Amino acid sequence: LCGSLHDQKAVNLCGMIKTAAKRAEKLTRQLLTFSRQQAVNPQGINVAQRIRELAELLRSSMADDVEVTLDIPDERSPVKVDLSEFEVAVLNICVNARDAMPDGGRLTIGARNVTLSGDAATDNLKGPFVEVSFADTGTGIPPDIQHRVFEPFFTTKDVTKGTGLGLSQVYGFVRQSHGHVAIYSGVGVGTTIKIYLPRHVGDEDERETVLPRLDPSLLTGDESVLLVEDQSAGTIDEVLG
Repeated sequence: LCGSLHDQKAVNLCGMIKTAAKRAEKLTRQLLTFSRQQAVNPQGINVAQRIRELAELLRSSMADDVEVTLDIPDERSPVKVDLSEFEVAVLNICVNARDAMPDGGRLTIGARNVTLSGDAATDNLKGPFVEVSFADTGTGIPPDIQHRVFEPFFTTKDVTKGTGLGLSQVYGFVRQSHGHVAIYSGVGVGTTIKIYLPRHVGDEDERETVLPRLDPSLLTGDESVLLVEDQSAGTIDEVLG
């Protein structure tokens, strides 16, 4: 519709409508996730492997003076969750950590297999779980508002910098995945968020994602290679391995 308009004012108004609609769509999705009414598509994933794959994206979303380190043992950590919601939850937590470190700092992301024994700190959950932790060295959260951080629209950020829906999406995703999320924080010492997802044992876990490699014997020398890269890369031989 916008493409068929010729009046610049109408085009601008149409663009504003599209932007508002997209924001409304995002807001509705986040609220549905919080209320656990969002349609999900659970699949088996290895949390440790997926976080390693996301590492560069997470680092690029941080400020230059924020160091991101991974503390992930060389072990499988299989869960069955909605992959897109998991990735959004991870990104939301990391962005909150970034904003809590305006003067730089360190974010440590960990993943390990744990067995919960029904402790109140983990919502009385029992059995095998995967614990994913995010520890920052930021400003921390005052104890009197820590219990509110997962509420929709609650935020300590400036009105132009946050909607208050990031951590509520995390809460909704984790609860919908039959897990638990906990926060530990101290003013001036940073914040740690831990999410617990049920460990999954099934056919999906037994298969790692393996990218296919081209058999060199099939090459004739007349092939064309399309390479798209937004950062500087090495030679074509280095890229193709």
